Amino acid sequence: MALRQDAKSRLGDDVIRLWDFMTGKYDVKVYDKRTSGLMSLAGKILQRLSIMSYEQFMNGYVTTIGNRIYIPFKLGDDEGRWSYWDQIVLCAHEFQHVRQFNGSVVSFVWNYVRNPEKRALYECQAFRGNFEMEYFKWKELPYTSTMVKNKLRYYGCSEKILNNATHYIDSCIPTIELGGVVNQASKDVINWLRANAGYWELKK
Repeated sequence: MALRQDAKSRLGDDVIRLWDFMTGKYDVKVYDKRTSGLMSLAGKILQRLSIMSYEQFMNGYVTTIGNRIYIPFKLGDDEGRWSYWDQIVLCAHEFQHVRQFNGSVVSFVWNYVRNPEKRALYECQAFRGNFEMEYFKWKELPYTSTMVKNKLRYYGCSEKILNNATHYIDSCIPTIELGGVVNQASKDVINWLRANAGYWELKK
């Protein structure tokens, strides 16, 4: 049991150190979504608009606004629905959103809020990071573009946009399955893991 606890402690520490590295690199602050007044207000608005329930928004989604990331779990703790690996994959996903924001603040905010096609593209680009991370770890992909399509149903996207999203992800998969990593946030996470915690990567 002591060995198991030591292993859990080590894996949790990996998550914390990785997020510390990424927040330092990108000058990002991480907040507890469950205690955020701003997130609570956003959740109530989404529920009133019948987009998703308050509970679903507050506890089932990580939200990134600019250089602030709101997470509904404690980093380095896998007692809830977010495993250690989930927290690592989320790191690559959310920091890709940070890079999108930093690339062009005004156009990113405007397009994300007002343009469902651009919103879906931003999300697809970030979800590409999920696929890149999964292939890095397992050397195979545990899900398909349908996962992204189902996630985007909560983002105000039409069926046409959802189908375009699946085409985008499907077009990325051949490169990912050759070991190609395009997202810079994924590269940052993978490079850190290889340098500091190489056991996360399955070796063929």
